[in-house]
Amino acid sequence: MRRIIDPDRDEKRRMAEDYLVNAKHNGHPLHGDSDKALMFYEMAVKVFEEMGDIDKMAECYLGMGELYYGRGNLAKAEDMFMKLLDAHQRRGDRGMMATAYKSLGEVYARHGNRQAAQTKFSKCLEICKAIYPPGEYKKNEERMKNNPLWNC
Repeated sequence: MRRIIDPDRDEKRRMAEDYLVNAKHNGHPLHGDSDKALMFYEMAVKVFEEMGDIDKMAECYLGMGELYYGRGNLAKAEDMFMKLLDAHQRRGDRGMMATAYKSLGEVYARHGNRQAAQTKFSKCLEICKAIYPPGEYKKNEERMKNNPLWNC
């Protein structure tokens, strides 16, 4: 069976990939232009949403969430991390679900919502325990529990 080439779709993908590269470049601490990075992430995620590319959408949500978190815009960070969680739940990627739960826990901890933070951190650890070998899980658990936000 021959694959039908859609030049518009291929061009959109290249354009969205370029947006994503620019977003990561501008969002890097050495370049420090988070406004520009967010603009590129938003442009990229729009195209990836149209294409139904969940992996790339999730990559954008993570980058945007981290930028919003760094700026102290916790409501937008929470929104992006919830979208990240949803995307990875649809994909069944438990490792990235753990990342989303950890990020949400950090948002709630900074909000001062200790109970919600602990719930998300516990969910993160539960997933990590299921997917990592015992020795590696223990190292990760110790590292996570030494994070001051985890002890809110």
